[in-house]
Amino acid sequence: MVLGLAGLIVLLNPASIDWSWRLILMLLYDGPLATAFAFWAAVSIQRALPSTTVSLSYLAVPAWGLAASTLWLGEALPASLVLGGLLILLGVAAIAIGDIRRHSRRIVGYTRGCNVRVPPRL
Repeated sequence: MVLGLAGLIVLLNPASIDWSWRLILMLLYDGPLATAFAFWAAVSIQRALPSTTVSLSYLAVPAWGLAASTLWLGEALPASLVLGGLLILLGVAAIAIGDIRRHSRRIVGYTRGCNVRVPPRL
């Protein structure tokens, strides 16, 4: 990552960059700290949840990006983007609810410690 940043600086005109302690601290935070935390969190979630849920939840990233740009940057959202974002969120929610129901049926369906099938509750 540091080598990539150094390569980018060489490609840009280094004299045009206003090097300050604030810029250096932001680069140090954004690179190793924030990126490492995001990578750790993504791996932890992938280990804890079913792969279907995790892969579909990544589809919600653009919708959250649109919401953040609207709230923080004041950008306008056309109706087509709002509808697309709602469809993505509804799809992710439907899959998550289906996974929860399927997982809870498997847990309720078996008694603790043995493979004797218990009839599901109605």
